[in-house]
Amino acid sequence: MNDAIEKKKKVEFQYGAYNTNKEFTLRGDGKVYKINPYFMVNNRGKYYLVCNYEKYNDIANYKIECISNIKILDEDIKPIEELCDGKKFSIKEYMKEHIYMLSGKTIEAKVKIASEERVNDFVDWFGKDVDFSRKDGNIFAELKVNEDALIYWSLQYGEHVEILE
Repeated sequence: MNDAIEKKKKVEFQYGAYNTNKEFTLRGDGKVYKINPYFMVNNRGKYYLVCNYEKYNDIANYKIECISNIKILDEDIKPIEELCDGKKFSIKEYMKEHIYMLSGKTIEAKVKIASEERVNDFVDWFGKDVDFSRKDGNIFAELKVNEDALIYWSLQYGEHVEILE
């Protein structure tokens, strides 16, 4: 995969997951995915491919350990800027917004935090770019984040946070 990223070439692969019998099986009856690879990243001990699935015009993530039968194609990748409305893509910002490496849209959210101690949890997960404010003795955080990731994260910290917007 690293060779394809360095050479800016598309790849094809099959993608799988483990079933209830703990057997690795290919998704979609062995469907072949044609993608534009951009980055390989480590997120909480797991490696992911940040890419574009050729069929769509957005950014997707695939867990490296679930990729099999990789084939580098002799086709140049679609520039990532085409997926970002011509804006410069920042992998650093992307990683902060996609804390669980879920694909999907980034939203602006406002969260009420139960206590000062939970502020550190926000910084640990979302970085120092979170905007904190206080009003009427309450603490609020405003951030840009993947919508599904925020929901999953808030389930983990449910008794300490309330999603307002």
